Order: sequence, then C-alpha cells, then structure tokens
Amino acid sequence: MVEGFFGRSASIMEDKLVEDLKTQETEEQKQNLVHGILHFIKPCDNVLSLSFHIRRDDSSWEVIEGYWAQHSQHRMPCKEDHKEVHHGAGKKGFIGPGIDAPAPDMSTGQLEMSWIADTHGSTIGHSGVNAHTCITSKPISQHGIHRRISATGQGVFHGIENCINESSYMSILGMTPGFGDKTFAIQGFGNVSLYSMRYLHRFRAKCVAVCESDDSIWNPDSIEQKELEYFKLQHETILGFPKAKIYERRILEVDCDIPAASEKQLTKSNAPRVKAKIIAEGANGPTTPEADKILLERNIMVFPDLYLNAGVVTVFYFE
Repeated sequence: MVEGFFGRSASIMEDKLVEDLKTQETEEQKQNLVHGILHFIKPCDNVLSLSFHIRRDDSSWEVIEGYWAQHSQHRMPCKEDHKEVHHGAGKKGFIGPGIDAPAPDMSTGQLEMSWIADTHGSTIGHSGVNAHTCITSKPISQHGIHRRISATGQGVFHGIENCINESSYMSILGMTPGFGDKTFAIQGFGNVSLYSMRYLHRFRAKCVAVCESDDSIWNPDSIEQKELEYFKLQHETILGFPKAKIYERRILEVDCDIPAASEKQLTKSNAPRVKAKIIAEGANGPTTPEADKILLERNIMVFPDLYLNAGVVTVFYFE
C-alpha cells in the first residue's frame, strides 16, 4: 500500500516540489534535496513488536502478536490506533504526553482508553498534571471531549458533502449536485458507518444496503437508520430486519451512488464489478493501488481515507 500510493504520489509531485523550492541552490542540488526528503519520510521511524501467550478456556494456548508503528516524528505527538487489543499499558518513551497519544479502533473504545490513561497516570505519569493526555478518546469524566463518538462519521459526511455539492465534480460523473437523488450502501454498522448514515439521511440521501460481517441486507426503497439501529440494539445483528431483504451478492456490487467502504474491501478482483459512481473511504486503506487504478479508468470517483477520516483526528487534537 505504501509503495503503491506514496511511491506514485512522490513520482507525480517530485518535479513540482523542486520547482516550488525557493532557495539559492543549483537545480541539481534542489533535485537531490527533494529526492532525499521524499526518500527518508517513506519508511517508519520506529516499529515496536511484541508477543505474549494466553491460555483459553478450552485449555488451548495461543500466541498473540502486536505491532506499534510511529511512521513520522517530524511533529509530535505521534498518533496510533489500537485494534482488537483489550489490555495495554504505556512504555516510557513510546507513549506519553507530547510523545505518542494512541486512540481506539476496532474492538476497543473509551473503556480500554481509560484503562491505559489510568495505568499511565498511576505509574510513570503520577507526577505530571498532563498525564491523562497520553491517550485520546477517553470518557468525558476522565478528561475526554464531547462529540468524539460521532466525529469520524460526521467527518466522512462533511467530506462527501464538500464534493457532492461541487457541480464541477458531479459533471464529471454525469450527476447533479446535492444529496436529494443519491443512494448509498454502507459496509459495517459500527460507530463510523452509523453516524455517516445518520448525517446522510438528514440530507435526504437514501441507504439501500448495509453489510456486516455476518451478512448483508438490501432495500431499494430505503433502509431507515433509526429503525435499523433500534433493531440491532435489541437483536445484536442486522439479520432479520423486517424492512429489508438478505442480499446474497457482495454489497460492493449494489447499484448505488456512494458505498462507504471498509478496510481492504476494494481489490483488483472486484473493482471491475463496482456499480457505484463514488467510493467514500470511511475506513483506513479500503482500496488497493490496483483497484484504485481500475476505478480511475472506469471514471469512478474516490474520496480518499486521508481526507474523509480527518474529522476524528481534528477532535483528537482538541482533546
């Protein structure tokens, strides 16, 4: 992914960066400088790997492997996400106020973040008034911030809104500006997708399909967000929702305008079958470089994750 996207971007931008460099060096020195900077910002500055073993209830043993990467330290603190890690603590020099402030991701949330903040504060951070800033997405009662839970989904919506109301972008796709006649499909019905769906519905876009790990549901007339949310709270699944049918094919092949894709879902094998006109990357890295090339050739517009995910990082900054 890094080679595909960063390498491609660097090759496109390098000449322009040299041209915009206002220094007294010769042209060759400018080229060497820009090439060198692009070369050293590509790899991770630090990568920490760890492993530990656990004994499960059925007496089997499993080795859990974890990785922590700090891609760049040119501005501190660094920012990472915890995925499916239910226990954690700080290691001085790797996380801490002004050094590295992690956040939750899949299968983690405010509870796990409060554990980390408490552990850090009661050990190496007990003497610091800013010890709680070693982590973000904490509960409000523990120095958290309002609107954090909806921030990612709201950011996804505003990113889509900025582009979909721009007539020059929509004319490329043969579409009219605005949400009124648009349909969309959602992959996943967790925090990000739920709030994205909520904001899109407020602006009269219609959700026609929702996918989760267990299965997909479909209703060409619209799936109401509040009704589906209430149903899932009661049944812990979207399957069986009475106002939609089970969708047997892959959700990316649904005839809609905006599928909000999740991680590593668009590949060179399924990109030729995508029927949407816009891909809104609500997750991190949902589109492979090969798929991105195919979508570009098919005149399908991709709103990148780096842009659409900015909402939650902005809120983390204020926290």
